[in-house]
Amino acid sequence: IEKLVKFYEEKLSQAWKDYLNQNMPSTNSEFLSLLKKVPDFKPIVERVEQLKQRIPQDNYPEKEEEFKKMEGLIESLKSAWANLSAENVPDSVLQFLRAAANQGASLDLLTPEVQAWIEEHGISDSLRIRLS
Repeated sequence: IEKLVKFYEEKLSQAWKDYLNQNMPSTNSEFLSLLKKVPDFKPIVERVEQLKQRIPQDNYPEKEEEFKKMEGLIESLKSAWANLSAENVPDSVLQFLRAAANQGASLDLLTPEVQAWIEEHGISDSLRIRLS
């Protein structure tokens, strides 16, 4: 019976990890650390980090109510990640930062406005240009 319990616990644990991989947004920790340096982004970045910490990565929910709570947290995290923005940040900067955090930003997104904002906030050392 112990082997059977262990077998099913491993299966449940793997199923939970698969579920998280399919449903969690791909929150880029380096990107969050960069944005946290900018005061306008700090509150939303902290919200994303808090939500991410509340979702267990290894321990699957054992009861339906726990699972529903995790689903709600995942949806909140998706929403916070998708709406990662700040009032005083131009749309061109947001577009550039989102692209840079995901698949990489093309040079045409690095407009003079974006470059000035990056320099003004002292985050140019945190960004790199790479060939794809």
